[in-house]
Amino acid sequence: MNDLYELHKVDVDAESPGHIAIFGLNAAHDIFGGHFPGSPILPGVCHMQMVVDAVSAITGRDLRVHEGTDLKFTAVVDPRQGTELEVKVQTETLEDGTVKVISSTWFNGDVCFKFKGLLKE
Repeated sequence: MNDLYELHKVDVDAESPGHIAIFGLNAAHDIFGGHFPGSPILPGVCHMQMVVDAVSAITGRDLRVHEGTDLKFTAVVDPRQGTELEVKVQTETLEDGTVKVISSTWFNGDVCFKFKGLLKE
């Protein structure tokens, strides 16, 4: 994904338990030319990777998706309509080191992706 997006900051969520990660998209990235020509949208796998990157930054660990129990795409992210995404994440580290995650990704005031699942090193 090279320079598709950048994690700008991660803060404690003042309104609910967990953290908020702010990502900025590179609207000129080549991925948008192919997904889809004339109607660019952020691919679903990129949404998932942002969640992983946010949780990795929060925990200080290099994590990967182990299990996705609930994934839902609820709106498209068109880089012509904005370039900032907000990932709200709640985590719980289990005894074996697995990280249980509940997250929602927001774009222009709307939830565009929800994820519940487990991440591991």
